[in-house]
Amino acid sequence: MSQSLVEVRSAGFRYATRVIFEALDLDVNAGEVLTVLGPNGCGKSTLLRCLAGELKLSEGSIRIDGEALERLDAPARARKVAILFQEHQPTFPFSALDVVTMGRTPYLGTFGAPSAHDRQLAEQALEQFGLLHLKDRAYTALSGGERQLVLLCRTLVQEPDVILLDEPTAHLDFKNQVRCLELIGMLAGRGVALVSTSHDPNHAFLFAGRALLMQADRSVLIGVPSISSIALRSRRPTVSRSGFLASPERHLAKTSPSAVPGSGCVRRA
Repeated sequence: MSQSLVEVRSAGFRYATRVIFEALDLDVNAGEVLTVLGPNGCGKSTLLRCLAGELKLSEGSIRIDGEALERLDAPARARKVAILFQEHQPTFPFSALDVVTMGRTPYLGTFGAPSAHDRQLAEQALEQFGLLHLKDRAYTALSGGERQLVLLCRTLVQEPDVILLDEPTAHLDFKNQVRCLELIGMLAGRGVALVSTSHDPNHAFLFAGRALLMQADRSVLIGVPSISSIALRSRRPTVSRSGFLASPERHLAKTSPSAVPGSGCVRRA
């Protein structure tokens, strides 16, 4: 039986009187990729911020690897949970290698400095993404897609139990989207629990895991996605008998992506 690394019980969150979600029960197991789908403004990013401890629930509780999230101080929380948002404004011209090495901060003391081992991990992450040639480039001089990949590398070297990704492929070209998806599959294979938001329903079929659908009426559906019932062009999706997305307009024929055996991810062409 898989270990539950994220446990959400009777959770709710609201901005003033506006309810984002409520009565949410959720478990994310080690090695699972939970894909969070839904329209703009439904609360996908808000849910990630609650799971990361950046926003406090209005009600309910979250436990990470058995520990109450609100009881973890910032360094302990960062050792367990990493989060990557799609928007990041670069401020200082740190090198790409320095930005990746910052992922090791939760393991340093108050006045600690990164060790040779920390920098080696950072270089290995850049090399894995084919970005080692950028290690001495200023982060502020990189393209948006390159910065996104550098931040993914930083998340990798943080070595958390849980990774939260807010539309991780949003600013990437096709080649780097595949690299990103392969990394997600690799991390799941290592036993990391991942929660990833997306506007592309196809992402729900790339990994072994479930999908969480947040709807405009604030209702939430959780389950294994059904390939035969996913909508292509519905502006107002409804729930199908299979429990996932359905559209009165058109459905995707039953197909499945070519997968790398054991990784749960797509194979490069």
